[in-house]
Amino acid sequence: MPTINWPAHPVDATRRLLLFSHPGEAQALAVHAFWTTQSLWYLDDIDGPTQARFPAPINGEHDAHVVDIAHVRWAATSAITALDLCAASLGLAFCGRRLDQLAASVRHFDATDVEERARPRIERFRSRLPVDFRAWVDAVIADTRYVQMLAARNPTTHARLTRHLHMSADRTKFAIDDGEPVRAPDFIRTARDLASDHCLAFMRALLRLPVPAT
Repeated sequence: MPTINWPAHPVDATRRLLLFSHPGEAQALAVHAFWTTQSLWYLDDIDGPTQARFPAPINGEHDAHVVDIAHVRWAATSAITALDLCAASLGLAFCGRRLDQLAASVRHFDATDVEERARPRIERFRSRLPVDFRAWVDAVIADTRYVQMLAARNPTTHARLTRHLHMSADRTKFAIDDGEPVRAPDFIRTARDLASDHCLAFMRALLRLPVPAT
């Protein structure tokens, strides 16, 4: 099955972070972001055969609608997690975050945040980022897929998404933020592509950093 083609091995690419603050942990978070992205390609691989059996039980025992809920939750949480791990790595490497503090997320760098009390922190964080990574954050926040995935992530972990069920062979559809219902496999591929596009861009930005001496 196809998978993501990284321009460098994740461990090699993230060695650049060893030059900055909290080097080991900043590197580890970035590596885990890339691995989380790769897990979405695995999810798409195992989700594909579901379509041929739907709506029959999966493996003879798992209700297909339950499988759809599980896979959509996996997709939403993993896509946002991958991007937030990148942001957490930036927070440690460049922004003075301590290991005992709540990890930075993409929202910590969101210049569009209108909450007045958050503005000083956001501006402080953004001012410490190298230009490439500030552009990376802005590209993530401007991506409509990110907005959709973030809108789906909270309900799948703390509440529920409205489902449109079918007795035919079609997959479950999920309504996100009152938008047009999205079929489970389409949602999964959107999550995979969102994480892949931005984690690839993150790795390319890493590869433009200086290489630590060996």
